[in-house]
Amino acid sequence: HGAKEGSAAASVSFGVVLDDGDDGRCVVRAVAEGSPNDVALRDAEHTGILIGDEIEEIEGLKAADSKEMVASMMRDAALKKLADEGSPGDADAAGLPMVGVRCRVRRPRSVFCLCCRRLSACARCVAAGRLHWHRHECAPFQALPAASKKAGDTSIIRMILRFKVSLYEHVGEWCKTKEPLLELRALQRNECAVPPQQLAALATLTGVPKDQVTAIIFAIRTNASSIHRNGQKVGCALSILMGYHNHDCRPNANATIDENGNTRIEATRDIAHKEEVCISYVDATQPRAQRQQVLSEHYGFTCRCTRCQEEQRRELKAKMHARRN
Repeated sequence: HGAKEGSAAASVSFGVVLDDGDDGRCVVRAVAEGSPNDVALRDAEHTGILIGDEIEEIEGLKAADSKEMVASMMRDAALKKLADEGSPGDADAAGLPMVGVRCRVRRPRSVFCLCCRRLSACARCVAAGRLHWHRHECAPFQALPAASKKAGDTSIIRMILRFKVSLYEHVGEWCKTKEPLLELRALQRNECAVPPQQLAALATLTGVPKDQVTAIIFAIRTNASSIHRNGQKVGCALSILMGYHNHDCRPNANATIDENGNTRIEATRDIAHKEEVCISYVDATQPRAQRQQVLSEHYGFTCRCTRCQEEQRRELKAKMHARRN
């Protein structure tokens, strides 16, 4: 939808930002807040244009490849309709007349943020406005020095920035059904071996006070779990549900992220009445020494679960046997 401004010769605003996609097609990069195509303002029957859509046709005509040509075609189509049909009944929030321009788009199953290329959302999440909200955390991430974004894993920095912008009254949580952000304060935070200068650097980089950065880092190191897709780490999750479960190297449950992005605790065997439900904070297939090193360095404790004690006794017996021989 485009809102006509002034006379028929005036410009037409669709409130969408176009970009040249990787495959040569024109793609919707962003949708302006409060514009006719803002997902927050559309009714359930109007799907409209979404971030990531590739423009293929405009009013039955094949769309050009460049963003400039596509923008020109959309403006011309809107002005032609306004000239042919006169002033339509629909109007935007400012009372300016609106007219619909029919576009055929290709909607990908998943969409990367074209600005930071660090976040990907499925088509359903895009329609729910997740990428639209992401602009609040993407902008400060883009403003960071280039050197701070070169590292392969920037999840810690992005998690701190998400915490920061979520507390802004005009932004709020990215999803109403997620765990409330402030409840993360209830998670245990073990002091970890993070250099003070690194904490100070993160505070300066993100604009979050050092004490809050320290609390977030310690909560992450004590409770967070990595998210893997196809055998590769793609993110980091800090969950109250996960954090409330203690660790065991022989866990009776697994912490997972389902296809809808929800945290789940799933039993891996029958659990007896009053038996504690435990998950593993580390790769339980690793040898005891590696598990203990990760738990000590990242979570701040030495594991003394039944499995660790059994394996330690076997290791000691093996060493004693080797010495006798």
